[in-house]
Amino acid sequence: MRASDPSRWPLRMLCAAMALACLLPAAAQDSREREALRRAQAALNDTRRELAALQAERAQLLRDREAAAAQAAAAEQARQALLAQHGRLQQQLAALRSAQEAQAAADAQRHAQATADAAAQATALQQRLAEQQRSNAAVTALLERATQALAASEDRNRQLHALALQAVERYRSKTPTEAALQGDPLLGLTQIRIDNVAEELRTQADALRSAPARR
Repeated sequence: MRASDPSRWPLRMLCAAMALACLLPAAAQDSREREALRRAQAALNDTRRELAALQAERAQLLRDREAAAAQAAAAEQARQALLAQHGRLQQQLAALRSAQEAQAAADAQRHAQATADAAAQATALQQRLAEQQRSNAAVTALLERATQALAASEDRNRQLHALALQAVERYRSKTPTEAALQGDPLLGLTQIRIDNVAEELRTQADALRSAPARR
């Protein structure tokens, strides 16, 4: 509507216009007064409607502000709860990491100890194996020497047995002349020859006598 329309005038201006209209002569203003009153009433009604609308809008704004404040408070509470939960999760994560690190350190220490024990056991086993090998070698060498000594002793015994048989055979094969000459006090040659043979046999027997056992 145009700016000169009284229905759009402020309430104070309407009152002033009504007062001014009352001051005009009654005859000249009869028809215009009724029109002015009608317009003033219409403007007043518009003003009331606008005021009611403003109040309703203000009430709605108040309600919206209260709702927004409530939402902000709820959001702040939710944020605080999330912060608290985040802090708890951070503490739990730190505790978990600390436990994992401690477990890893303990596992590493046990692994190192197990490795050291295994190495020590392997070294001890190698030492015992080497000692056993040396002992076996010594026993083998001793057995070889004993076998060789036994073989040599058996060979010497066989030779001694042969010499004994030879001496017996020699004694059994004496001729009567040798037996008679053995007791001849004048010559004694036979006895000397027999003594020489006996000495030779004794020398051979001494040479074949078993040596002391070696250790």
